[in-house]
Amino acid sequence: MRYINEVKVFLPEGGSLSVAGYKLVPGVMEENISATLEQWISLMASKGLVDGNSRVLHVFRNGEMLYLDMNASFYSSLQKLDKDRASLFMTALLRTVIENFDPIKEVKFLTEGKDATMTTPVDLTVSWRLAPKS
Repeated sequence: MRYINEVKVFLPEGGSLSVAGYKLVPGVMEENISATLEQWISLMASKGLVDGNSRVLHVFRNGEMLYLDMNASFYSSLQKLDKDRASLFMTALLRTVIENFDPIKEVKFLTEGKDATMTTPVDLTVSWRLAPKS
């Protein structure tokens, strides 16, 4: 069995991000993204940062854009965070996806198959990109 050795999962830790690695059996990119995000959610739930019922419903991409359809539990967890913690949460999720799955550069969020309408503590009605590295 062949493994990807360098799948990095980014997690909020004391105001910055920590990195955990995990092995993934390579497959279709969308399946790999879904499996990686399920691992990320599990680690986030163990830290009490996301509801344990949070799930990835669908993952699909079009070029550099990833469409990420999450269930309502995921969004209700995010709404419980203040703006700074929610921003760090989003950065952790984005880095987990973008740094592991080239050519993805941008993520558009969906809630149970519909465009996300959440605007606080972070605006999910727009697609998200990582800030350029300085």
